[in-house]
Amino acid sequence: DGALRWMPRSRVALQGGYPGRSGGRLEGNGPEIEEWLSAGRIDIAFTSRQPHFNCDTIKIQDDPMMAVLPRTRPRAGAEVFPIGRFKGEPFLVYTTTSNVPDEDLARAMRIAGIPKKAKLSSNFDVTILSMVEHNLGVTIMPKLILEGSSADVAAIPLDPPRQRTLGLAIPPEREA
Repeated sequence: DGALRWMPRSRVALQGGYPGRSGGRLEGNGPEIEEWLSAGRIDIAFTSRQPHFNCDTIKIQDDPMMAVLPRTRPRAGAEVFPIGRFKGEPFLVYTTTSNVPDEDLARAMRIAGIPKKAKLSSNFDVTILSMVEHNLGVTIMPKLILEGSSADVAAIPLDPPRQRTLGLAIPPEREA
């Protein structure tokens, strides 16, 4: 995902600009990241911005959400995928470690009218992509995750377009 692209660059910059500093790395989902920031366990997070986060964010980039289909599906070559076409399809859900749909995916699922109960789910994006590749269902995933994948699937922009906004999150400034 985005962390695969941005984390190494930021680590190199940190080491170059602040050679005496070392930073640990934690991986988590939105609610965990928000809690870590609020509790002071972490100073900064690379995350998808969520409307409910109680933190300050610096936008890095928008990341389009894509329809992900097996290459054998008739619409696999389409220029866009109407989000309503997911209704009735065996939908695969990428879940967080808390076993709930990823927040960005959950928003797209609501718009598409897809129930939260999925045919299959996993908290590993590579597992979801492998299931799509083996014709077990379809899903929605961010483009950055797909760009780092070797899965042989069709990735098609959604219509209407959906995206997540990636950025750096820091605890809100406290009044003195």
